[in-house]
Amino acid sequence: MTKQPKSSMPAKGAPVDQTARHQDKIDKWAQVQINRFRKAVKGVHPRSCPICGYYGSFVAFGQPPRYDARCGSCGSLERHRLFVLYCDRTGFFGPDHSVLHFAPEHLLSLRIKDVVARYETADLSESRNVTHRINIEDTGLPDAGYDRI
Repeated sequence: MTKQPKSSMPAKGAPVDQTARHQDKIDKWAQVQINRFRKAVKGVHPRSCPICGYYGSFVAFGQPPRYDARCGSCGSLERHRLFVLYCDRTGFFGPDHSVLHFAPEHLLSLRIKDVVARYETADLSESRNVTHRINIEDTGLPDAGYDRI
């Protein structure tokens, strides 16, 4: 008795995976859903960014999402924009100030270092490009060495 070669076709009545056959429809459906989601999380009202000057829709950010949270141009979040507004309105940073910025955010670094006399950065992480690699709890820096920390 010789064995019959197995057919590549499934047995009669067995379910057949038809994903490949319908891949185009699946891709189009997925794109529609993605577009609907993007439209839903896009900002309701246009806003302006005090950091980069962008005016337009802001997008949702975070988990759970905060709507109108992230600038559509520079990517700044609410806390960055609020800090910049506060600094601009109060004159928190001046041309005679020295600043030590822990865990520096790129967007804020660009703003601060152009305004102050001396700007230095600090972080504990090895992956960041900073002036000082120190722990905020024990800096080893002299007291009153900076006007703003």
